[in-house]
Amino acid sequence: MLQAPYISVIVPVYNVERYIKLCINSILNQTFKDFEIIIIDDFSHDNSYKICTELYGNNEKVRIIRHEKNMGLGSARNTGIVNARGKYIYFVDSDDLILPNALEVLYNVAEETGADVVHTSSYYETHQDDDLPIKVRDLLMEKEPYNKVGFLDKNILYRLEKCWREWDSEDGIRPMAWLHFCRRDIFARFPLRFESIISEDELFSFELFCRIEKFFVIDAALYVYRRREGSIMKSYTPKRLNDGITGMRRCAKKMKSVMNELPEFSGNSRLQEYFIYELFEGFFGSHIMTFYKKELNNELNVSITATIEPIFKENTILANYLFNALSNSKVKLENSNNNINQLKNLANQLYHNNQQLSQNHQRMSLFLQEQNSILKLFEEMKSDDKKIFLVGTPRHG
Repeated sequence: MLQAPYISVIVPVYNVERYIKLCINSILNQTFKDFEIIIIDDFSHDNSYKICTELYGNNEKVRIIRHEKNMGLGSARNTGIVNARGKYIYFVDSDDLILPNALEVLYNVAEETGADVVHTSSYYETHQDDDLPIKVRDLLMEKEPYNKVGFLDKNILYRLEKCWREWDSEDGIRPMAWLHFCRRDIFARFPLRFESIISEDELFSFELFCRIEKFFVIDAALYVYRRREGSIMKSYTPKRLNDGITGMRRCAKKMKSVMNELPEFSGNSRLQEYFIYELFEGFFGSHIMTFYKKELNNELNVSITATIEPIFKENTILANYLFNALSNSKVKLENSNNNINQLKNLANQLYHNNQQLSQNHQRMSLFLQEQNSILKLFEEMKSDDKKIFLVGTPRHG
């Protein structure tokens, strides 16, 4: 394509041979036609790259870029940003899909409002884990707590405290990159890039809230998120844990750099530490706790302390204490959930036992009715000289 398209759709690809065809086709079948697809294969070792080149290598709307080594989701998205030519950028993960009118709706809203970012506050979720077309009846609508339509309040502290810090709270806004439709020039105006860390979306959204004034929210579900067991978010390994802890340190450094540029935070180290801690807490709750077993406590504590010490300095002991408290709370919560499940099982057992007793009671009542009827019949007929009885009881043949 000689003329730059209106929209660049960036699709990072890594070992998704079962899903990539459905994903790319959902983009190609858009009602809005002026777009390009940039596929970044992050050195897949399955057939993902082969499928992309064979099916879409000659498609004028598709460009395919392959990393020479695996660099992570964040780096793949950054490669897409650098190579994008559209007025707008949209991120789609390679195991997900978008609805046929997604690009049309997002483009029209961005043009009408002049927004730098258009955020969709709803999406669909599916647990379907195969290469078949998504079954509409299995889609689950997910809506974030923030239900206002229009421009987000420009107050950065409000955005971070109410919308970003606890995105599942009353005013929470989910941080996933694929909920943001971005004007491409914001990546030139600001040093907005994805870090190659776990939870890179949260840091990216943090920067958007801090830097982008014209942040517009719409109540529309245009994206289908596939929740699957083999996804990055489900792949817990010791290496992933170690990389995550290292990444959090880089993340904290990036957050401090951003906040030091803003008058709301400049010179206020305590406020900066507060939001850095919030990111750490979310990371620990989502990722560290998976490994937080008794046999790993000492090893983890050493890693945690070494990671947070350059950030929290004299408050390191307090921060470490809070992380341990968070861990204990998590364990107590899991134990409570186990107790609740045991009570539920007991209640179900009692219910079934009660049902069985009720059925036995009904059977006994029926049997007594049958017995009384037969005895009454005997009593009425015992005065006869000759008798022939044919007695059939419903339950005993």
